[in-house]
Amino acid sequence: MKRLPLLVLLDDVIRPFPERASVLSPLPSIRFGGRNTMRWVLALVGIAVVLTTVAPVGEAETITFDEPAAVSTLGYSASQLSVGGVTFTPEGVPCPCVDVPVVTPRTTFDDRSPSPYPYDFISGNLLQVHSTELRLDFSQPVSSFGFGAALNATASPAQMQIDLFDSGLGSLGTFFLTLDRTLVSQLGGTNSNSEGLFFVGGLAGMSRARITNFGDGTIDESEFNFVVDNVTFQPIPEPSTLLLLSVGLVVAAHRRRRQRC
Repeated sequence: MKRLPLLVLLDDVIRPFPERASVLSPLPSIRFGGRNTMRWVLALVGIAVVLTTVAPVGEAETITFDEPAAVSTLGYSASQLSVGGVTFTPEGVPCPCVDVPVVTPRTTFDDRSPSPYPYDFISGNLLQVHSTELRLDFSQPVSSFGFGAALNATASPAQMQIDLFDSGLGSLGTFFLTLDRTLVSQLGGTNSNSEGLFFVGGLAGMSRARITNFGDGTIDESEFNFVVDNVTFQPIPEPSTLLLLSVGLVVAAHRRRRQRC
């Protein structure tokens, strides 16, 4: 009688965790081709489901643009920037000051410390966008998404549109964000650029977001210059490798049983 290598591996991995050991211990030997093979394989699937259920979920992550990939390019414009599993790509109509849409990691509009015009939702290093749109592509689907934004303008409130998509580019909804300079008073500022904070949760696997800046209608070219900072998201854990292997065993055993019949 020969034990399955996968079961041996499970025995070694689970043994140090008493709370899970009761699920798998003892691990009996399995003889392929036996009458109870399918029962054992289905039991293995159940074990995999248990392990997947108790596995830790992905932790929330925040991109502050203080990461090395952003700091190393401070002040340099690029057609794309990848930081922390997110790729930022400027789109839409470019600012008249540039030939094509670009993004530029930089410090806040007012880099004096302490700033007489503090911001609530942006700080330190951030990403400046020289176009009307910014696309964010996530390397892993997420269940929540948020960011702080500001305009290089201080007049009437401005508006942004946020479109969210799944991995197949199916729409997950359209949202709007109003940028207003009065919010900065929360930190004691007397005047600053219009800013706002966006957040949405409960997403069914978002893989892409598009931010469209409509700017301030009273200020020329304000739609071409905006910044984002503190991009937060909650990754959705990928399916357990153990579960995938178990499903493969079910298929293989089922096919073998059909062939014998």
